[in-house]
Amino acid sequence: MPIEQQIVAYMINGSFYDKDVPPMDGDELLLINITLNSFRLLDMDEVEETIQYQNEFLMMWFDPTLGWDRRLFPDYDSEYVMVPEDQLWIPDVIYYSTIDSEPILTPKDSLVMIRYDGWVRVSVPATDFPYDEQHCKITLGSWIFTEEQITVVPNEEKIAPTPQSNIGQ
Repeated sequence: MPIEQQIVAYMINGSFYDKDVPPMDGDELLLINITLNSFRLLDMDEVEETIQYQNEFLMMWFDPTLGWDRRLFPDYDSEYVMVPEDQLWIPDVIYYSTIDSEPILTPKDSLVMIRYDGWVRVSVPATDFPYDEQHCKITLGSWIFTEEQITVVPNEEKIAPTPQSNIGQ
């Protein structure tokens, strides 16, 4: 088995990791960093007062139940492994101010980056918005969890799309 698959199997072991359990205890707050990484206007309909654009938000958080001890896998040089999104707990951050939202990839086809120290990074899909105002306000938040459990924090720093970025440092 390739070493990256060994690391994923080590992390996503049924006795240590449960994708149905959020990575926070009781009153502990989970901070989710959101960065708008790309934005592209696709279409504008003046009659319907809508625009369609493709965007990529990068969403990052720390999950203490994930990660690995790099000393256990000395032959693996990368800081990250890629894991299918459907194998992990992903916060339910949604667009509150949208007309419609269409995912680019299904969770089965989307990959999530996990850093050795437990930082998780996932891409959020494209969407449509109304444009009846000069400025479109994007409101993101959890549908299930309260603000005391999950807080979405905007991050204005551009994040490199490659695994060489310094997430969490």
